[in-house]
Amino acid sequence: YILGKSKIFSLLIRLKFISSAYEYWGNLLNITTKKDDFQALFFTKFFYGFRIATIMYLAREGLSFKNFLKYSLPINIFWVGIISILGWTIGKGIRAVTYFSDNLTLEIFLVGIVMVTFFLVMRIVSARVRQWLQKI
Repeated sequence: YILGKSKIFSLLIRLKFISSAYEYWGNLLNITTKKDDFQALFFTKFFYGFRIATIMYLAREGLSFKNFLKYSLPINIFWVGIISILGWTIGKGIRAVTYFSDNLTLEIFLVGIVMVTFFLVMRIVSARVRQWLQKI
């Protein structure tokens, strides 16, 4: 967050290739999350490689540090719980599937179903947590 607010980042963003990447990422983020900071932080927490760029972009575009902490702390707590439960469940489930089947296609299909289900649950939980945070 602090790096996104820094003068170094302001200087770097003047470079043409960084500026175009910054604008592209900002447009993609705004279209995807409908300019909702909480949803942007929530979704990028689960996608490797996007979290830091998103935090820097949001800091540069005016997200206050107070709101950053307000959104980030519950997301981090939720993320740790979900990933722990999901990892344990998938480990048990994959072991059970491999015991009964040597079909790699079936195993990949089941992992895909788990990922789609996880995305849908994440979308619903994001909306509920955002509503809860707005009441605070």
